[in-house]
Amino acid sequence: MYKEIGEKINNVQDLFSYFSDLNNNAINPVLEDHRYYFRGQWSYNWDLLPKLARKNVLREFYRPSAVHGRKDVGEVTISSTQEYLLDRFKRYTNQYYTNSDRVGLGQVPTDWEWLCLAQHHGLPTLLLDWTMNPLIALFFATRDHKNTNEDGGFFAMKLKRKVDREHLSHYVGNNSNIPVLETSRTIFTVPLINTRRIDSQSSRFIYMGHLSDDRVKNIIFKKEAERVSGPKKEIPWRKIEKIIIPKKESNILEPS
Repeated sequence: MYKEIGEKINNVQDLFSYFSDLNNNAINPVLEDHRYYFRGQWSYNWDLLPKLARKNVLREFYRPSAVHGRKDVGEVTISSTQEYLLDRFKRYTNQYYTNSDRVGLGQVPTDWEWLCLAQHHGLPTLLLDWTMNPLIALFFATRDHKNTNEDGGFFAMKLKRKVDREHLSHYVGNNSNIPVLETSRTIFTVPLINTRRIDSQSSRFIYMGHLSDDRVKNIIFKKEAERVSGPKKEIPWRKIEKIIIPKKESNILEPS
């Protein structure tokens, strides 16, 4: 799914040196063929898994099947768990929309919109956070570096050309024939800028739909390494590279 290239980023200058090595136009937002997105993770050892596909998170939601409307708890999937959590989220945050002007305009939020909003409020979903701003990714890779011996992880994802990923892209707010709770595809997702956090983090998402049919019971009772795999179908990116952020050795100061 990604390539560990063995490079280390000890300071911001290293980061920009890496960009220059990628491609002369790598971070030029005008050139679609050279569009990059970035992700920072507190631990280099973590894999590229959305929160709802992580074993420790799924254990919290492994409940009697009645919660998911199923008779056999062994049949509960990540997708059905996400659907249940999203329904609950809508129930308790409905005032977010009822108090806005959108109701008077007859606008109804889509499940994609709800999902992006839920993701930024901490709800476990199949969305994986990325950003257009590499410095924001660096923030997440280096935060709390004084209290850990673990290296951080920095990811750079090069998207396919727009024409080659159009059928795997969703721009929230536009009409779409991609049903979020039914798709098993991997979708590049552009959210609406409807919260300050989404705006300030220059957010983009990858919806990891290829994990949606995985059964929760199987994930919990298997070793993580046995089930982590990349999408087996079409994907919207050309490549993903993973870089080490050596927190103890670097002179990258704790972000403020």
